[in-house]
Formats: sequence, structure tokens, C-alpha cells
Amino acid sequence: MHGRLQGALGNEHRGPVHGSGWQRWDLALYKNFNIGEHAKFQFRGETFNTFNHTNYSGVTTANTSSLFGQVTSYRDPRIIQAGGKLDF
Repeated sequence: MHGRLQGALGNEHRGPVHGSGWQRWDLALYKNFNIGEHAKFQFRGETFNTFNHTNYSGVTTANTSSLFGQVTSYRDPRIIQAGGKLDF
């Protein structure tokens, strides 16, 4: 038997099932302000997973589990943060 794993059920090769797609858009905007001659202030706004796509991270694949084929966990939702930086 060519390509079959010992102890495997069926005749499909390893890894034939592909899950849903994965999308994550991260964006950042910043504005620099001059303070006098030798100092600068930078204000930043950042978003992670900007469009809040649902990205699955865990699907139960054990065929003996009562959760077989069900999504059990997700990746991070949208995160928004703001920050500032002072250079002198």
C-alpha cells in the first residue's frame, strides 16, 4: 500500500482537510509634533484585526470525541490601542 500510514483509517493521505481562511489586518496611524528645537512628541493609534474577522484556532479532530468537527477556540478579536512617545 503506497502512501498509507500504519494504523490509519481509510485511504486518504495526511492533511487533506483545510479549515476556513485566516485574515488579520493591522493598521497604525501616527502624527509627529515638534516641541521646541530638540524635542518631538509622537501620538500613535493602532488596531489589530481591524475588520474583526473571526479566525478559528482550534477544531476538534479526534474521531472519538463528542466535539468532533466543532470549533473549540478562536484567535484574538479586534484590539485598539493608543500611545505616545516623547523624544528629546
